[in-house]
Amino acid sequence: MLGTQTTGILPRPIRDALITDDRTVELPPLAPGEVLRLADAAGPGEWLLPGQRERLVAASEGHPLALTRTQAIGRVDHCTRLVAMHT
Repeated sequence: MLGTQTTGILPRPIRDALITDDRTVELPPLAPGEVLRLADAAGPGEWLLPGQRERLVAASEGHPLALTRTQAIGRVDHCTRLVAMHT
């Protein structure tokens, strides 16, 4: 199983294989409430302020892989700020 936002970024042989035999499933974007439930379940949602939660929903565009990446980037940014404050 492969999860991706678009097949356009995949190597040509994989794209060709996915085009045949109904090998892909397109899912609709997650609703804002679903994005927030994922964020809450993963942990960061608990400490985000309302405006930050709205930005998280917007940044993910309802895509769970983008949401994971957005949360990871947020953690790195947060750690970078903490290190900068203490050096």
